[in-house]
Amino acid sequence: MILILRLLSIIISLFVLVRTCICINKFHTLIPIIIVFDFAMVLPIILELFLGNPQTSYRAFEVAMNDRMTTILFNVFVISAQAAFFWNINKLSFKDNLEKEEINILKNPINILPKNINLDEYRNVLVCFSYLLPLVTVIAVLLSPDPSYYFGVFGSIFKSIDPSIQTYNTLIMNNLMYGLILAVCVLKWNEDNEMIGNIFISFYLILILIVNHKRTFIMITIGLCLIIDIIKRKRVKKIIAWYSICIFLVAVYFVYYSYATGKILLNNDWYYVINEYFFRAMHMKFAIYVALNPSQFHILDYPGQSILFDLFYFIPRSIWYSKPLPYISYFTSGVLGYSSYFDAPLRMPPSYYPEFVSNFGIVGIWLSILFTLLIAKFFDNCNTLCKLLGTSLICLLEIYYYDNILKILVIMIIILCLFEKKPKFIKKERIL
Repeated sequence: MILILRLLSIIISLFVLVRTCICINKFHTLIPIIIVFDFAMVLPIILELFLGNPQTSYRAFEVAMNDRMTTILFNVFVISAQAAFFWNINKLSFKDNLEKEEINILKNPINILPKNINLDEYRNVLVCFSYLLPLVTVIAVLLSPDPSYYFGVFGSIFKSIDPSIQTYNTLIMNNLMYGLILAVCVLKWNEDNEMIGNIFISFYLILILIVNHKRTFIMITIGLCLIIDIIKRKRVKKIIAWYSICIFLVAVYFVYYSYATGKILLNNDWYYVINEYFFRAMHMKFAIYVALNPSQFHILDYPGQSILFDLFYFIPRSIWYSKPLPYISYFTSGVLGYSSYFDAPLRMPPSYYPEFVSNFGIVGIWLSILFTLLIAKFFDNCNTLCKLLGTSLICLLEIYYYDNILKILVIMIIILCLFEKKPKFIKKERIL
């Protein structure tokens, strides 16, 4: 039965993906969401058919991946999500066919901001900022307490970091990293020559790696570039080769980094490393297993615990003493086998799909799908910049967690939504 469900999950997912690529001729928020979902949840199923489950020293993951009912529910989740995607893609395709008289994307520019904001006033400033930021970053590295630290990308993870470096990173380097990611997005949006643009972006990716040493932010930046290319209506055939090479090189780097830094000693299976950092299937399976067997492992103390943090994180802990922590903290503690929150030295980014399951039980499987569709529909009706940022937010949350950079992104989206003025009587004008 499990084999049949896996095959159904793969076949239905491929069908929906092909249907999406063939039938949708304009950008919709749901398109990259489906692509990221297939990468994070469906690709692991395909690999499982040939390689089996990854070997890991974490008992929690091992038990969850080998549990029959958990595997069944996970595949039901994938099939349910793809059915919902298929239904909505058909609706979007029908809607697009009724709106053929709208903007001709080959002749008209894309309106990035709300009409009451003039982009031309800010474009040159943003581009200038993007070109100057690398120089500022290099100067910041040279003026740091220990410049050699930033070039030690493959330093041992078991070596402690100097407190002065930690403070310097918090105050300066982390902000520069966020600035570099923004600069990449600005340059990607304004690039005229794709080859030269890719060379510049590769240089910025190296700088991000030097500044932060976090491999995940490299994937985030590449993902943002992909979303921008999709929004700019570049043909999939034109960009698929470049992004396939990027993803392959990053995957190789992830594995090499684990060996070079000694992190492989924690889990000596390259297949598991790929699953932990790229895919989210085993994270979802663990959340489902805990929902089915609450006496075996523990994630949250009560339903809705991490959702409260997501909604009200801005309230100071000095005012709200019992304010919950981010979901990643509870999830990591659960994987490590603790019965309550433990301040572990490592983080295992899940996604919002398992977070829904942990907060609302098994019904959270379908609530997460419903949330995805509703938020995709909301951003689809926004102006282009808000749609870009909103789409990026959801795609990142599919493979990452709600950290500071995403909180900043949410604030930017809220501000843009407040600026927006929805056009009135559109349907009436079309009828006339």
